[in-house]
Amino acid sequence: MQCLGRGYLKQNLLRAIRLWVWLRHLIEREIKQPQQQQSLLKILSKRSPTDAYYQVFIRYQDNEHRDNNIVMRLIS
Repeated sequence: MQCLGRGYLKQNLLRAIRLWVWLRHLIEREIKQPQQQQSLLKILSKRSPTDAYYQVFIRYQDNEHRDNNIVMRLIS
């Protein structure tokens, strides 16, 4: 069982705030269409604190030699 002391709660709250700010910045930077950007920001504002987000970098030789199976496995 996890300890729910003040330090634990404060640490997790700060972590959640940093994650939210990072995701908001990423959406604003990468999504160029205003309507799509607003839609994603609205979803982000309603997310659960227990949600988890991951970012994966995959190195390809080039566009002709990439394995889409890897991408499909990661998103499922």
